Amino acid sequence: MVSVEPVIILKGLRMKKMNFVLVLFLASTAFAQEASPTPSGEPVTLEEMVVHGNPIGLAVKEISGEEVQTIRDTGNLGTVLDEQSGLETQGEGMGKTWNTLSIRGQSFRETVVLVNGQRVPESFNLGTIPTESIERVEVIEGPQALAYGSDALGGVLNIVTRKPEEATGGIGASGGDFNTYQFQAQTPAFGPKEFQNTLSGSWFTTDGYLPPVVDPASGVTYGFTDETHWDVSHSASFKLGNGDARFSTGFFRQIGSAPDADNVIAAGTDQYDLDGRQDAWGVQSLFKDQQPLGAWRLDLSLSGSYSDVLRSNPIGADPTSGVYEPYRNQYLDDAAQGLFSGPVDGFLTRLELGVEAHGEEIWSGLYGDNSRWTGALEASGTLHFTDGLHLDWSDHLETYSANNVVDNPTGTLVFSPSNDWQFHAGAGKGYKLPSFDELYLPYTSFAALPPDLLAQFNGSPFASVWAGDKGNPALSPEECIDTEVGIDGKMGPLSLQLSGFANFYQDLINPAVDPADDFWTYVNLPQALFIGTEDSLQVSLADWLEPHFSATWISATDENGNAVQGRLRLKLAGGVEVKPEKEWSLGVEARYVDRNPVDTQYLTDLGFPAPPTDYWNLGLEAKYRVSDHLKGFLTVENVLNSQMASFQGIPLPGRYFEGGLTGMF
Repeated sequence: MVSVEPVIILKGLRMKKMNFVLVLFLASTAFAQEASPTPSGEPVTLEEMVVHGNPIGLAVKEISGEEVQTIRDTGNLGTVLDEQSGLETQGEGMGKTWNTLSIRGQSFRETVVLVNGQRVPESFNLGTIPTESIERVEVIEGPQALAYGSDALGGVLNIVTRKPEEATGGIGASGGDFNTYQFQAQTPAFGPKEFQNTLSGSWFTTDGYLPPVVDPASGVTYGFTDETHWDVSHSASFKLGNGDARFSTGFFRQIGSAPDADNVIAAGTDQYDLDGRQDAWGVQSLFKDQQPLGAWRLDLSLSGSYSDVLRSNPIGADPTSGVYEPYRNQYLDDAAQGLFSGPVDGFLTRLELGVEAHGEEIWSGLYGDNSRWTGALEASGTLHFTDGLHLDWSDHLETYSANNVVDNPTGTLVFSPSNDWQFHAGAGKGYKLPSFDELYLPYTSFAALPPDLLAQFNGSPFASVWAGDKGNPALSPEECIDTEVGIDGKMGPLSLQLSGFANFYQDLINPAVDPADDFWTYVNLPQALFIGTEDSLQVSLADWLEPHFSATWISATDENGNAVQGRLRLKLAGGVEVKPEKEWSLGVEARYVDRNPVDTQYLTDLGFPAPPTDYWNLGLEAKYRVSDHLKGFLTVENVLNSQMASFQGIPLPGRYFEGGLTGMF
């Protein structure tokens, strides 16, 4: 069994700002001690606190039920997301490995990821999100996503966990190819009725789908895809005054394969150099309070997170690939939000007014200490024109520590001529600051090279162009106008969803290879246009047979009409789950993905053919219910062992078998 102990290094960290996360815990404890029991003595109920209209159409996806159970069983959030239209995960393997989410061809950095409405920091990825207590997963795309934050240019992924009072006990274990093993558990609700608690945790380890490769000439080992992950979380709900409150905190540790330095940039084109690793840990805390005020309500939230990420490359610094000594990034994020919402009259059926503040700090061993903050005034509502016609609208008036005040409105008009048909049209304005990685990578100083490599570097043509470059601090924020039209309808056994979208960008941030030094960096594209369609069809042939199919097509071009490299251009997905008996089921999922080619492939520099820009993926899943308290599963991913894009041109993530048992109590 692998034993992993966190090593906490807080060099240069401002401890009084770290106390923000601790204060959340102490405050929640004090609230809990003063909490009064419900008059009836019944368990506290806590409803979802963030309301931004009623998003509709293919731009809204809710994953729940059996699909969420699959996520809990396998710990693999990415696989279930990949089955949805318009979505594509990009990463270095299965399960809780380093993974990100791209929505409608946008960069993964244009996806806002939330856990119970709380933003996760830049240092987090899909592999660091606990999956054992997920209740449902929500994905919102296009203009409707901008209501959740003007920087959600691609969309929003919101992970909603079980409420403590609704938690059921469970424990699961599974194993698979490449010495992959995982365990996950959650307690049932415990504690007094007025103060309900639940605990959850998981452990995951894999040797990786690619055994490390040893270069016979140099003896250097490269090609790492192993991973170890564990997490533990606590959540509590209690009565506070006349309302409900909830406090949650969680800790994760992730060690293994992950892009480092220049490869973080190339990851935006779905290419990976598997020489990089990271050793990361982090903690998140969230406090929410909902107070009824007659027909209105007041929602308050405080959140904080801290994470420590050590990026490294075990093969050492290499001037031909831009790799340097290990470096540590420490991230501190905090946020506060207040929302006042309720009905006004029969015309303005919902009005929400709010204020929000968000701070980010980073202490980096590579590119120094940096901080910034964002403040926003928010307003949103629903205008009810007739029984079949309404408008959901929102506006964010935002100010930034390094930029001017920006106004970002959005609206969606919905027409429902009948219960079976619905039409919508929306538009919105978005604004996104560059991430810290986008601002400060690549950093190409090779002063610490070993003597033999330093001599090699100084004698190479790279020396004059790589000496001391430090990121892209002059990157401009992205701005966009998102538009969308869509139709949702039912015709007997057919459920049809059609949508078309056009996104206009100014200063789009995109990975690119600098022609001066053949090195990955970030650039602003003065203008870009993303035009596409996203369509879905589901057929209900019987209670036990419902095949589905979806297609996403995107044309992403810059101001000169050239394809924006690395972006999704076509995705076809389909599948069916057969349930002839209550005790067992068999599911088949297939997808085809094609992306815009990239300008430069390192393989071509070495005389090898470039890996393909497209791939097929076929997956199988079988489930069997042994009893009401015990069930088993078997999954097979990438049955065709398709080759996906990477620097080395190797299969990603490789054919993968996993089976396990889950018990409930």
